[in-house]
Amino acid sequence: REPLLQESTRAAGQDTSDDLGHLAVDIFNRSAGHGLAFLVATGTVRDYPVEIKHFLLGRAVDPRKFGDFLGEDCPLAQNLRLEMLNSMQFVGTGVVSALAMAFRDVAVPTDLLGVDRMAQSIAHFWWTQHDEELKARSEDDVASVSELPERPANGEVGGFDLQRGLLSEGTMQLLVFSSLMLHRWLKAGRGMTLNEWIQVNAGIEGGGGDLAVQVQSGIYHALSGDTGVLAEGGAPELPGPAGAAFESVGYVHYNGRARASHNGIPADFPAQRLRLLAARGGGSSSGRG
Repeated sequence: REPLLQESTRAAGQDTSDDLGHLAVDIFNRSAGHGLAFLVATGTVRDYPVEIKHFLLGRAVDPRKFGDFLGEDCPLAQNLRLEMLNSMQFVGTGVVSALAMAFRDVAVPTDLLGVDRMAQSIAHFWWTQHDEELKARSEDDVASVSELPERPANGEVGGFDLQRGLLSEGTMQLLVFSSLMLHRWLKAGRGMTLNEWIQVNAGIEGGGGDLAVQVQSGIYHALSGDTGVLAEGGAPELPGPAGAAFESVGYVHYNGRARASHNGIPADFPAQRLRLLAARGGGSSSGRG
C-alpha cells in the first residue's frame, strides 16, 4: 500500500517524520491496528513486515499490545508474526529457551486463541529450522555447520534430542502451549506440582501417547525455578481470573490412567464435586476434566 501523505511528509523533513513516529507509537499503545495503519498511511514506514518490525522493536511500544496484536488472525498480524519468528535462531533450543527468545520483547497474548497462534508459529519455525539443520549436516561436511550445545543452559532437553523425543510438529505445538499455560499459572502465584502437570499432559502425543518425563521435568523446573524466565518485554502482571459468574449442575468425565504415578506419588482420581474443581481452576490432580 502506498502512503497517503508520502509527498507532504517527505517535504516536511526529519523532524516531522519523528513527530509522526512518536504519534504512531501513542496510537499503537492504545490500539495496535490503528497505530500500524497510521504508520503506513503517513509514510513513516513502508508497508513491509520487516520494516514495521524494526520500527516497533526500536520504539517504546507497549509489549502487551504488541503481543496481543501478534496473536491476532488478520493478515498483517500473521505476516508480522511470521517475520519476527522466522528471524530468530531456534536451532539448539528447548521449549523454555525458545519461548524466552520469542517473548523477549513482547508479552504473551492475553487471549487464548492468540496464545495458540503464537504456539503454532513458534513450533513451526522451531521444527522447520531443526529439519533444515539436520538436512544440511547430512549433505555437507559436519565441520562446516555450526556446532550446537548439547543442552540449553537452563538444563532442559533441547535441540535434536528434543526433536527425537517428539512425534511431530503438532506435538511440539501442544507442548509449547501447555508450557505457556504453566508459566501463566505459576506467575499468578498458584501452585502445581510436576506430577500434576504431567497428568495434564497425558496423551499429548499423537495416538494418545505420553511424553518422556525427562522432557517435561526439564521444562517444569526451568519455569518453576524462575517464573520471570520469559521477559515479555517487561509487561506488567496480568490480573487473576474472575470468580464464577453463575452456578450450574454438570458432570466431570476424566480421561487418563488412574494408576499413573511419578516418583512414587499416585495420581488418583478424586471424587470431588464440580464446585470444588471450579474453585481450583477447573483442573484436578490428575487427568483432564
